[in-house]
Amino acid sequence: MPVADLTNEIAAVIAAGGSVTSEYERLAQRWHDYIDADRTAADKLAAAFIGTEPLERVHELTGLALAELAGPKERATVRNDLDAQLYPILKNEYAKTAAANYDTLRGQFNATAAAFTKAAATADPDTDAGTLLQADAKTRTAWLDAAVHAQELTALVPVLAAAAKLAGARVITNDDHLPLTVNPGSAHRRRVWEAWASNGRAGRWAALAKLGATIHAPALDDIKPYRQPAPMQIKQVPVAYGIQQIPYDPEDADYKPQHVSDSAMVVHK
Repeated sequence: MPVADLTNEIAAVIAAGGSVTSEYERLAQRWHDYIDADRTAADKLAAAFIGTEPLERVHELTGLALAELAGPKERATVRNDLDAQLYPILKNEYAKTAAANYDTLRGQFNATAAAFTKAAATADPDTDAGTLLQADAKTRTAWLDAAVHAQELTALVPVLAAAAKLAGARVITNDDHLPLTVNPGSAHRRRVWEAWASNGRAGRWAALAKLGATIHAPALDDIKPYRQPAPMQIKQVPVAYGIQQIPYDPEDADYKPQHVSDSAMVVHK
């Protein structure tokens, strides 16, 4: 249900420090109250009839009680119609704070990224703990802090992505999370994506830092897609008495085939 998805994403942003207008709060609360409401018209009907309610109110509650007898299909139709009308209203109301909320989450992410980068520069987060026994206190503290900050970064990614999407950025798949959190700079595209898939002690963040990539959430207008690397290719390289197939990375801008000895495996014509 679109409204449920929308309000859940916005709730995550709010929990992380974002804000919404009072009108959004009012509409979202009414929606949740409506969805969670018990079927109580029949109880109210009996109380109204026995009490002193006007007959007009009794007839109104009678209609509501009859409506509550509708099956799941009929109730879903009514809710879906309401959902379709409410969704754009809620989305437009949230848009009033969407950009500011992204900036708030971006600030949190970048502050954490700076703390991680500083710690990782002092001590390699992937270093085996046993090798740190003789290290100084500063190094050991940095090693511990790097892992903590890495976990914080990972936890911030989904809510940062939600805030970006709600503010109009293109965030469809998990691949869109990379340009939302990393500036690859001049790092090799294939190595960047390999680092993104790393699962060491500090996850992808240590691998990215080692490449020289900058862990940083860009301004909303600066979010740009970062494509996956092109598939590896095979080049046919002439050698004595034949041709050898050499793997070629099209992401290597300055790639030049290396000399292959005559004894190498060849594919003959």
